[in-house]
Amino acid sequence: MATPTYDLIVSSTVATLTTSVTFSSLPSTGYQDLVVVINGTAETESFIRPRFNSDSGNNYSMVRMEGNTAGNTESTSSASASDMIWGKLEDNNGLIIAQIFDYLATDKHKSLLVRSNAVQEKVEAFALRYASTSAISSIEIRGTGTGLEAGTLISIYGIAA
Repeated sequence: MATPTYDLIVSSTVATLTTSVTFSSLPSTGYQDLVVVINGTAETESFIRPRFNSDSGNNYSMVRMEGNTAGNTESTSSASASDMIWGKLEDNNGLIIAQIFDYLATDKHKSLLVRSNAVQEKVEAFALRYASTSAISSIEIRGTGTGLEAGTLISIYGIAA
C-alpha cells in the first residue's frame, strides 16, 4: 500500500481586500481527500463561510465545539444552513485547516473536519456534512464582514489515495 502524500494543488495569496476567493476545476482524479489551509487576517471579524459547487441550498450541517480564553469555557452548537462555517479570522493572524473526505464520491454525502484558531481568543473544531452526492469540483472561500485582507494565503492540498 502506498503512503498517502499531500500534494499542493493550488495556492493563492489574496492581493487586495476581498469577500471571496473561488477555486474551480479541482482535480477529478488522483486524490481521495482535500485539505484546505487558510492562514491570514481580516480587517474586521470575518467568519469564513465556504460553499461547494456554487451550492447555496440548505445542504450544509455542522456541529461546533469551542474553547476560549474567557474562563476556559466550552460550548457546542449545531445548525443547518446554506453554507458552512469554518471559523473566523480577525485583525491578527488566524489559521484554519479543513479536511474534506471523499470529495469525488458520487455515492455518499461528504464529511469534513475543521480546526480553527483566532489568535488570543479561542480554538474551534467543526464536524460538517455536505448533503450532496455530487463530486466537489469547486470551493468558494467566503468571508463575512469586510472579508479577507491582502496577504491571506489559501492553499489546497490533495491527499493521494
